[in-house]
Amino acid sequence: MYGVGGIGKTTLAKAIYNRIFRHFDGSCFLSNVRSEAEAPSNGLVKLQQKLLRQILKNKDFEINNVAEGIKLFKTRFESKKVLIVLDDLDHMRQLHSLARDRSWFGSGSLIIITTRDEHLLCGLRANER
Repeated sequence: MYGVGGIGKTTLAKAIYNRIFRHFDGSCFLSNVRSEAEAPSNGLVKLQQKLLRQILKNKDFEINNVAEGIKLFKTRFESKKVLIVLDDLDHMRQLHSLARDRSWFGSGSLIIITTRDEHLLCGLRANER
C-alpha cells in the first residue's frame, strides 16, 4: 500500500493484520520501520530481532549484523506460513533486510508493505504486489 502520509495506510494494514493473523504459523507487525531502521546502534538488526522473536515466540535470539539476521530468516521461516507487516518503509535496503525474497518464507505467507514511496513497490514483480 502506498500513499501520502495521514491517509490511513497503517490503520488499514493493522485492521487486515488483526483480522487474519490467526491463520498463520507466526505473525509480526513492524510499525514505523523508517524511523526504527535509522535509529542509532543497528536499527535494522533490532528490527530483525523483533521479527524473529515475535514469529517464533522466542526471546533468545541475538543477532550481530544484518547478514546474520537474513541467514536466520532463511533457516527458521522457510517452512512457516507467516504474516508480516512492514509499516512505513522508505528504502529498499529495509525491505532487503527484512523480507527480500519469498523463498525465505513458507507457502501461503503474506508480506504487507506500507510506504509513501510508490517506487519502492514498482520494483517488485507483479505477483508480489
